[in-house]
Amino acid sequence: MQYSFGNMISLMQISTFKKDFLVDPFTLHDEIRSELKLKIEDPGTLLIVHGGAN
Repeated sequence: MQYSFGNMISLMQISTFKKDFLVDPFTLHDEIRSELKLKIEDPGTLLIVHGGAN
């Protein structure tokens, strides 16, 4: 059985030097589009992205 939400991210992991966070993007959609977008687009932010498959 394959679990998929098509081309939508279904879980985000965000880490700092002190803490790790798992984020449900379905419940925080508006916050991700507004607040997190600014941080991701900041050239001073180290961003590591990987693809996953079931």
